[in-house]
Amino acid sequence: MNQETLMFVLFLSWIILGVLCLRIARKKNRHPVGWFFIGFSLGIFGVILLLILPRKKKKVLSPNIAGIPTQTANKSMEEVTHSSYSLNPPINDPEMSKYWYYLDKDSTEQGPISFDALNRQYQTQDLPATTYVWSEDMDNWKKINELPEKFKQLPNN
Repeated sequence: MNQETLMFVLFLSWIILGVLCLRIARKKNRHPVGWFFIGFSLGIFGVILLLILPRKKKKVLSPNIAGIPTQTANKSMEEVTHSSYSLNPPINDPEMSKYWYYLDKDSTEQGPISFDALNRQYQTQDLPATTYVWSEDMDNWKKINELPEKFKQLPNN
C-alpha cells in the first residue's frame, strides 16, 4: 500500500468516526456538530468517551410551568399576541420586570418566567415556599420564603 492510499484510508476513517460520533450524540441529546469534530480529531477515543457519557435530559417546559395558561398554549402566536395575556414581565414595577428562574422538585432549572407567572404558581401552591428562585439581580439562589421584600404580598406556606 503506498503512502497516498494509506493517507486516504486514514482520512476516511476519521470522517467515519466523526459521523459515528455525530449520530450517537443526536441520540444522547448532545451537540452533534461538536461531537463530530471530537470524533474526527480523537478517533475511537471520542466514540468511547461519548458512549460512556449519560444521555442528556431535554429541557421541555409544559405550558403551565412557563406561566402560560393551558388554553393559551393551544392558540396561535397571533391569537396570544392579541389576547389580554402577555408573555412579557410586568413593567409597572422595575424590580419585578425581570425574568425569574426556579428549581423544580427534581432540582431542574425552569424558566425564564415573569414574576407574575411565578406569583400565580406560588399562590396556587404549585410552588412551595421552600422552592429556590433566582433573578438577574440576585447573587445566589434563595428560597421564596427567604425573600420577604419581594414576596411580601404572597401567603406563607
